[in-house]
Amino acid sequence: MTISWTLLSELPPGAASHPAAWLGPTERRRLGSFRVEKRRGDWLRGRLAAKCLVARVLGETGHAEPAPDALEIVAEPSGAPVVRLAGGKALPVGVSISHSAGTAFCAAWPDGGGKLRVGVDLEQIAPRSPGLVRDFFRAEEAAAWGALSEVARAPFATAVWSTKESVLKALRIGLRADTRSVGILLSNCSASPAEGLPRPEGGGWKGFAASLDPALGGGGQPLAGYWREENGFVLTVAVTRAA
Repeated sequence: MTISWTLLSELPPGAASHPAAWLGPTERRRLGSFRVEKRRGDWLRGRLAAKCLVARVLGETGHAEPAPDALEIVAEPSGAPVVRLAGGKALPVGVSISHSAGTAFCAAWPDGGGKLRVGVDLEQIAPRSPGLVRDFFRAEEAAAWGALSEVARAPFATAVWSTKESVLKALRIGLRADTRSVGILLSNCSASPAEGLPRPEGGGWKGFAASLDPALGGGGQPLAGYWREENGFVLTVAVTRAA
């Protein structure tokens, strides 16, 4: 099994002007709550990308593909998205969604028992201030950033920040936790599959290792990390299992 993923920057005209045709009732109510156009656009891109991937995963695993407006992706209390039919029945597929600079990054995977946890993050590569590095990176990460050239600092800092976010998403904690509670070690080599855990489909993924403060929990479960640069963005995927 692999983790399917996609990037979506432009909404098809019909999807943008007639979202009710492919959103479920709960999703339509959520869309109506947005007052900022950028947030509305980000949310729509993420939902459309996720629904396309969910349909693909369901079809590949022998399940019927529901109509788009009969399929809903809603947030559970932790903020993690859940895939269900509009009537409330959960579907055997998981998703994770991230947005940055008008682009959505989504991953989907077969997950009938809800045992696999995947967090994805998307960040546009941009310079990060010394203050951000000082306040949100561990000392060894900040030292590695400081030793780089000006040109190399932006992709490195973006990747470190993004990997921290994807790990905290996979743990169902998010940015409620101090980002320094996750230590990141990036690799520039092609990632090897982690034993017992799926990896993102396709080539080009590099690996990262994450060390967690004991307070984060995790139950001693293995955690695999993947990252890549794509079209001016850093994409990261963290994979673990529920404790």
